[in-house]
Amino acid sequence: MKKICLIFPRMRYPSGDPPLGILYIASFLRNNIKDIELHFIDTTFNPSFEYLESKLKKARPDIVGIYMDTMMYVDALKTASIAKRSNSNVVIGGPHPTLLPETVINDNNVDAVILGEGEITFTEYIHEFYGNKNFEKIKGLWFKKDDKIIKNNFRKPIENLDELPFPALDLLDFGKYIKNWYHFSYLNEIRGTSIIGSRGCLFNCSYCQPTLQKLFGKKLRKRNPDSIISELRLLKKRYGINAFHLQDDTSTVSKKWMIDFCKALIKSGLRFCWSCNSRADTLDKEMLFWMKKSGLKEVRVGIESISPKIRNDLFKKNVSNQQIFNAIRLIKKFNLYAFGYFMIGAPGETENEIKNTINFAVNSKLDSATFSITTLLPGAYLYNEIIKNEPDLEDFQYYDYYNVSKKNFSELKRWKLDYYKKSAYLRFYLHPRRIIKTLKEISSIKKALLKLKRF
Repeated sequence: MKKICLIFPRMRYPSGDPPLGILYIASFLRNNIKDIELHFIDTTFNPSFEYLESKLKKARPDIVGIYMDTMMYVDALKTASIAKRSNSNVVIGGPHPTLLPETVINDNNVDAVILGEGEITFTEYIHEFYGNKNFEKIKGLWFKKDDKIIKNNFRKPIENLDELPFPALDLLDFGKYIKNWYHFSYLNEIRGTSIIGSRGCLFNCSYCQPTLQKLFGKKLRKRNPDSIISELRLLKKRYGINAFHLQDDTSTVSKKWMIDFCKALIKSGLRFCWSCNSRADTLDKEMLFWMKKSGLKEVRVGIESISPKIRNDLFKKNVSNQQIFNAIRLIKKFNLYAFGYFMIGAPGETENEIKNTINFAVNSKLDSATFSITTLLPGAYLYNEIIKNEPDLEDFQYYDYYNVSKKNFSELKRWKLDYYKKSAYLRFYLHPRRIIKTLKEISSIKKALLKLKRF
């Protein structure tokens, strides 16, 4: 038996959103490797290394695959050290090793790093590990050999996403994810989850690119609407799901695809309520008409800042204030729940610009909002432009966009950013326009607390 263990080492900020990326890899391995004994360790609701180590000792895998983003850097490497003590071969993949593989492969406990999409690369790695160990031919892989690091070229992204099996949710304690899924906390009797309809992004926002391009390529690949309907039908039958969040970065970038998806959802008769992310400049009346008709309840818009200097000159968002105003007006015209994402404390952002952004959010017709501290993730354009040097490995433990951490990229003091963030939440949710909705959400106290825990 090929004994493989995948680990999602989330030690902070429990979420009801399942780790779909690594679960896609899990289902791909099960479909493409014979005689596999696959284990999955998820620390989301058991955030301790003692729990992780006990699970590893019981599984005794030959190969351990670990997910890593920059916020998980320290915890993922500690996980690698635990796995190595069990004499496992350690492979790490995810956004951070894709952008900064040197900061991972040089660790003594790491045997290999996967760059970009991991389904095919990890499958080939497993075959070679149990075969001739000819890792040189595997694209998208860095590995150690004879005290040297072999750096293979990137692999082209998977062209047809419909060929991928649905994520292996059965490996999770999925009931806990459903209970802790905080979307639609203003609605009763919701059993929901998040799904992925595409990979990639066509835009060049400086706070997240080229991360997405290196992970998924420069082309936007979308699943066939019928494939998503099949997945939703399975979720409804197996788990009683009646709501979903389409968590693609920009679900509305293709008007034709979105309308086709909505028509397919209507035709299916599944009757879901759902939400999605959008850019302000991609919405129009016809699209929203079909989205609303198919069960859409909420649109989440990335606004970031009301200052064009910050949003467009610094963040490269290329969205005007007028487009933001129009998008909110259009969402509310269809009687949909409008959600806004904001970031404060950007490099060079003045105190007055922060106040203007908060004032805009508070006085807008948005129903809900999040206010994050701007965090420059190593490898992104914004980090390279502002920092202009190699990242310090010791700093990775401080990258946390949910809290004001020791890693502060603003000219303002940390305590002041923390003040503005808390002030933004209080003013926003206690505004007379929202106070009744806020009280309604508080009536679902568990979900409300989970939602606010991160912030």
